[in-house]
Amino acid sequence: MTSAGESYIRPLVSDFASDKNVWNMGNEFMFGSSLLAAPIDKAQYTDEKVIKTDAMTGWNKDNNIEEGRNNKTIDFTVEKTIKKYLPKGASWYDFFTEKLYQGGKAYTLSTTIDHTPMFVKAGSILPLAPITQYANMRAWDNLELRVYPGANAKFTLYEDEGDNYNYENGAYTTIQLTWNENARSLTIGERKGSFKGMLQKRKFTIRLVNGETKTVEYSGNEIVIKL
Repeated sequence: MTSAGESYIRPLVSDFASDKNVWNMGNEFMFGSSLLAAPIDKAQYTDEKVIKTDAMTGWNKDNNIEEGRNNKTIDFTVEKTIKKYLPKGASWYDFFTEKLYQGGKAYTLSTTIDHTPMFVKAGSILPLAPITQYANMRAWDNLELRVYPGANAKFTLYEDEGDNYNYENGAYTTIQLTWNENARSLTIGERKGSFKGMLQKRKFTIRLVNGETKTVEYSGNEIVIKL
C-alpha cells in the first residue's frame, strides 16, 4: 500500500466516511484495507490511578502505593468484556473465532489478557506465513491464503530479497490474488518480476473461512481454484 502512496494505518473515517459513528472514533483503526484493530484502551485487570506531578518534584512511586495493595491478588485468567463498534457498509469476521458480524452496530465482546479484538472485512484475502523472528528465517514455500467471503476481493502478494534495497531497482515479484464471490473461485495470477533467490515453485494452501481448504502447487503460471 505504501508503494501506491497510501497509509497502511488509518482512522476508520478514511474508509467509512459515510458512517457518522466513526467520524470522531479514536480507539479503533484500519490496518491495511482488510483488518480492523479494536484495542483495549482502558485497564481491565488493575485499577487506574491519576498521579499528578511536575518536573521539579518528579514521581516517587513509593508515595502512591495504596495500603495493602501489594497483598491484592489479581486473576489474569478471568474473562472480561468490552464494547466495540463495527462500521456499516461491510460485514466483519472475528479474526480469532471467525464469527460473522454485521456492520453498523456495537457489540459486547469477550476478551482475555492475551486477546485483543481484531476483525477482517468480508471480501478480503489474507496471506498468512509461519511466525518468524527475522525476514529470512525460513522460506515462505507454503503460504496460507485465507479467503473471507461476502464480496469480491483482491490482494497483491509482494516479495523481495528482504535484506537490502535492490527492490528500488526492480528486484521484486508480485502475484495478483483475486476472489470472485459469484463464481466462488480464487485466481492466483501469473507471477510478475524476479529477484535473486526467489522461490521458483511453492505451495499455496487456500482456506475459505467456514468452508473448504485446498492445497495447490504454483510455479508462476495462473491458477483458478473453485471453492
